[in-house]
Amino acid sequence: MKMNRSIYKTLYLILALLVLISPVATLIVSVKAQATVATITSVSTPVYPGEPVTVTLTVSQGNVLLNVTLANSNTSPMYVWASRAVNAPDPGTYVVQLTLPEELPGLSSPPTLWVLVYFGNTLQSNVSVPIYPKIVVSPPKTANVYENGTSKSITVSGYGFDPGANISNIIFSNLNYPSVVYNVSLPTNVTVGSDGSFSVSLPIIPNISSEGMAGGRYNVSV
Repeated sequence: MKMNRSIYKTLYLILALLVLISPVATLIVSVKAQATVATITSVSTPVYPGEPVTVTLTVSQGNVLLNVTLANSNTSPMYVWASRAVNAPDPGTYVVQLTLPEELPGLSSPPTLWVLVYFGNTLQSNVSVPIYPKIVVSPPKTANVYENGTSKSITVSGYGFDPGANISNIIFSNLNYPSVVYNVSLPTNVTVGSDGSFSVSLPIIPNISSEGMAGGRYNVSV
């Protein structure tokens, strides 16, 4: 009878040890699942609104679905400007291209782009790079006047500028004739919106020049 009790006691101790060991094994598996699986190794620069951004990732394990996001911040709440799912069947290097929109709600000052990579809901890696301002002129090619002699207009739009900044002058510099410069003072300041954009329409005559603009290619700045 003593032998049987001894056997039961031994079995009881072994079972008790197994119960104690099991939670530890579960914790180890949990930590492994949360390990970083993707890291941003590079982001193409300079970055301009309306143009592609190339992101290079290093992925440490295969069979993972990642999400690459372009946003105004790396913390919540954030404005997501663009995102793309990336299926990584094998470890290695992956190159992803996304287009940054021209209008960027929630843009910070100074304008900054955050590139973030998620595995599920877990942030794996994030990098910030400056956003450079861009000016777009429409139409890109024009005459000074219509056939009936009335002046044509030029629309100058800006993207990626400091939100809240005031635009008071627009400068047209002729690249073919460097001495030809039109510095146009706006009748009222134009305030850059919270998305970093502004737009101004200018009749060529008389706003830019009373005689019309000289022919050639122009650099436009503010």
